[in-house]
Amino acid sequence: MRYLAAEAFPDAPRIRLVQDNVSTHTLAALYATFPPAWARQLARRFEVHPTPKHASWLNMAEIEISLVSRGCLACGVPTTQEVAARVAALTRERNAAHATIQW
Repeated sequence: MRYLAAEAFPDAPRIRLVQDNVSTHTLAALYATFPPAWARQLARRFEVHPTPKHASWLNMAEIEISLVSRGCLACGVPTTQEVAARVAALTRERNAAHATIQW
């Protein structure tokens, strides 16, 4: 957060953040990390937009990553070519089944 405010966007009056719904991701956490005056200055510049709890693209991406991890990587993979082959096979299987995410 300090990097965003001081280095990446030092002249921006407002920095919009899109974040997941982890309960530890709050502007109050700034006060646990920085002196109060600096934390207050940072908090005033950040505008937080949480992702929706259901049907967000982030949740869908996490579900798909979990499926690939469990379906292709759980038992170890000796080469990158084998990873590519396993992911391609899983993709074909899911596409053939018209798999969708059920909320």
